Amino acid sequence: TKYQKQVRILAAVDCIIFGYDGQKLKLLLIQRGFEPEKDKWSLMGGFIQQDESADEAATRVLKKLTGLDGVYLTQLHAFTDPTRAPIERTISIAYSALIDTNQYEKQISDDYHAEWFPLENIPDLIFDHKKMVEMAKENLRYKAALHPILFELLPPKFTLPLLQSLFEDV
Repeated sequence: TKYQKQVRILAAVDCIIFGYDGQKLKLLLIQRGFEPEKDKWSLMGGFIQQDESADEAATRVLKKLTGLDGVYLTQLHAFTDPTRAPIERTISIAYSALIDTNQYEKQISDDYHAEWFPLENIPDLIFDHKKMVEMAKENLRYKAALHPILFELLPPKFTLPLLQSLFEDV
């Protein structure tokens, strides 16, 4: 049985991965592999399958599209604007992560041309992905102000200018 007279809505996940390479804070993007917006820069996204949770979908999508595995993702926000996707009504649950790029560089797959972009040089993104990134940056700033999360990205011994540079990037 199904709920009567209800509209079907697709559910998707999008992964926003920030990385620190020891010098700059960056954003991981891929070139979208299908229409609409094929070959344009995109966050890592995909649809939630019937047999999985949103958390499981985010982990699966990130691994499939980038090769990244074992990344701790946190749920950021549900993006529900009725016009956010051009083909069908789609709600997207955004996830974010902050990683040390040096620890994951060997995992990144070339299949989808995943590429790191400095935060001040992000290309145009599809759909509402820019809005997602902006919200994730604000959330990262908030967390960094209250918790020592950025220290996880620094080597055991670091200079004050390196710490200052990381905090300024965030």
